[in-house]
Amino acid sequence: MKKKQAPNHENKTLIRQTQAFHHAGWGLAVTDPADYKLLEVNPAFARLYGYEVEELKGLPFIDFFAPQDRLALKRHIRTVNEKSRYRFESVHIRKNGTVFPVILNITALINDEGSILYHIINIQDISRLKRAEEELRQMVLNAEKLQRKAKLAQKEAENASDAKSEFLANMSHEIRTPMNSIIGLTELVLDSELEPEQRENLKLVKYSAQNLLRLLNDILDLSRVEAKKLEIEAIEFDLRESMALTMNTQAQAAQARSLELAYHIDPEVPSALVGDPGRLRQVITNLVDNAIKFTNQGEVVLRITIDSQTENEVVLRFSVSDTGIGVPIEKQETIFSAFTQANGSTTRQYGGAGLGLTISKRLVEMMGGRIWIESEEKKGSAFYFTVRFGMGKGYAEPTQEDLTLIKGLSVLVIDDNATSRDILKKTLADWGMKPDEADDTPKALETLKQAQQAQKPYALILVDAHMPGVNGFDFVSQIKQHPALAEVKVVMLTSMGQRGDAARCRELGITAYLSKPLSQKDLLKAIQTALGRSGVKVETSQLITRHSIREGRKYLRVLLAEDDPANQALFEGLLKKRGHMVVTVCNGQEVLDMLVKNNFDLVLMDIEMPVMNGIDATAAIRKNEAGTGSRLPIIAMTGKELRNDRMDLFKAGVDGYVAKPITSEKLFEVIDELTGVAESSHNAVSHGGMDLIDMTKLMAIVGGDRSLLKEMIRLFIQGLPNQLANIKKALNKGDIQGLKDGVHSIKGTVGHFTAEAAHNLALRLEVSVNEGKLDQSRAVLSELEIELEHLTQALLAISSDKPLI
Repeated sequence: MKKKQAPNHENKTLIRQTQAFHHAGWGLAVTDPADYKLLEVNPAFARLYGYEVEELKGLPFIDFFAPQDRLALKRHIRTVNEKSRYRFESVHIRKNGTVFPVILNITALINDEGSILYHIINIQDISRLKRAEEELRQMVLNAEKLQRKAKLAQKEAENASDAKSEFLANMSHEIRTPMNSIIGLTELVLDSELEPEQRENLKLVKYSAQNLLRLLNDILDLSRVEAKKLEIEAIEFDLRESMALTMNTQAQAAQARSLELAYHIDPEVPSALVGDPGRLRQVITNLVDNAIKFTNQGEVVLRITIDSQTENEVVLRFSVSDTGIGVPIEKQETIFSAFTQANGSTTRQYGGAGLGLTISKRLVEMMGGRIWIESEEKKGSAFYFTVRFGMGKGYAEPTQEDLTLIKGLSVLVIDDNATSRDILKKTLADWGMKPDEADDTPKALETLKQAQQAQKPYALILVDAHMPGVNGFDFVSQIKQHPALAEVKVVMLTSMGQRGDAARCRELGITAYLSKPLSQKDLLKAIQTALGRSGVKVETSQLITRHSIREGRKYLRVLLAEDDPANQALFEGLLKKRGHMVVTVCNGQEVLDMLVKNNFDLVLMDIEMPVMNGIDATAAIRKNEAGTGSRLPIIAMTGKELRNDRMDLFKAGVDGYVAKPITSEKLFEVIDELTGVAESSHNAVSHGGMDLIDMTKLMAIVGGDRSLLKEMIRLFIQGLPNQLANIKKALNKGDIQGLKDGVHSIKGTVGHFTAEAAHNLALRLEVSVNEGKLDQSRAVLSELEIELEHLTQALLAISSDKPLI
């Protein structure tokens, strides 16, 4: 008798697969690709439709689709056959005639010859998800119902699980996609010719859609906090630059309500901090948004002071005050609770679901601080919070030398808003100037005349453009009629910039024009430039603005290494036109010889040169610098295919590169990036990201599709924290492969956005990782994080369609 053979490996696998098919908790089916007939179904599939398993075999799968979806099935099947796998939504019919929504995942099973044998269908009932989406929509449309339902949601949130967080994320994604389309298409129509009523209606549509997205973001943030999945970063950043960026983004909302928006940072507060600038901005944005929303007239003011300080840490106190409706004392304890507002009626009048303050409280606590409110009904509110920061090193405060040339100069501040006057006076006094004030233009004119008669004229006037009675422009027109006053320098300040303001400033001979809220750095530079005490030459007809301020340059000593005479003439002309001093050599050996004799601020290094090429010369410079603590910036100029050449450049030690043919714009962009000669503040939002991103290339990458670009930006910003966290984790563990994977991922992503600065830093990080230099990798990673923060803000500005100016 022949001995029975044991099941082989393939048979065991088949048995396991068969068992998994029949015992799966979700619907599975196998269909014939020719006629869509069901060949095999599992019990879960049969239960889903209300049949027995045997009843279903042989039935056409298309019969289970609602009539309106049957034509689409054929299109979906074609996609499955082309891609081997496809996922889509549909509406199906049960045996009893009821309909229900499903998600279908269809996979084509293909043999070795490339023919499709079967379609394997994975089906899930998403009725609960659809019901939840409908509930959320109703909650948004009826805020009072939202408040009642949210109390139950709040109790359930206390026992929230990872499943709930994942559900919210999925639901948010499903809602966010059509909302982005609504906003994008609305903006597209707003760019066309419309009747005034149509334009106003579409603006309301856009405003409502943006509010809904803001609510979804708040819900997601709250769920991440509750699930303890939200992490606080510790990166170095410039507080003053970050606050200038944050407050500038709030200016439009304040202008729309005719509110004065101002902020003041005490001079003792350090600029260089280590913390999470993104979450800090989120808290301040929530509080300022809230203040603007509940203030009908008056002002909203942010103040930043030192609460306590040690050698390595500082606790800062932030306050956001307003002149709004205030919060009753009995409601002040509850306003930091989720889905809660001081008064149910405010929901109808002012909007909002009451999540912003809850999220702010959680974030502040995660950053080592606390938050509280002081308020009196009908007299306004002040929200206070503290945050603990590490002390940074990379951002210098204004030195006494910077302020010497303006110390002791008298200045007249004219503004009808007392808070703005006080902030300006304190700032000017901190810089050593002598400020006086006037709350209207008649008083200001009399003060100017008295000072002139006493032979103590004012060196400068700071005047608000929009004041009751005689406004700032008319006031300047008046003083220009007095010969003794006509030469005084005027800086015009405005919280409501209007078309034609710049032309009027030039017509009246106004020296500078700045938008509120004022950046202290911009104000200082504007004053220095207006008074001719900044080292920057300004033509008499040139109007100083926050944009022109950032074009002020220092002059560099540049060593140019280029062997082609025509290129030598080109680069020398470009550099000298900007006021830079240039010494030209013809090869790498001459570079080394020249550096022995002279000091330079920058080397422009051609890569292909006789005697010694640029890569060898750069490597020799870096070798000579070893142990000195100094590093001379080197920019490579190359005509090679950079995709294959960049790694060699960074391995040799270059800091940046420009590809030939070289444009002046690109050359000075890289020079500014490495040397800071443009006084750039990385204010990507106010510049629409133009100083960080090549918009022409970027729009070409997405084929001019702005909705696709916005989706790319959303996914990048959403995923960036996890990418950075994974890199840090791998770096701490010494996981070289994990580091390589993480850095490669970020490098590719920023490359898609044509972000050269971030891409170059990622490339430098990749080089240091490949060479096993983990200490160097940490230093480069810190630089990369700062650049990614700037890139994020630039992308947010592009996504919000701020003007690219």
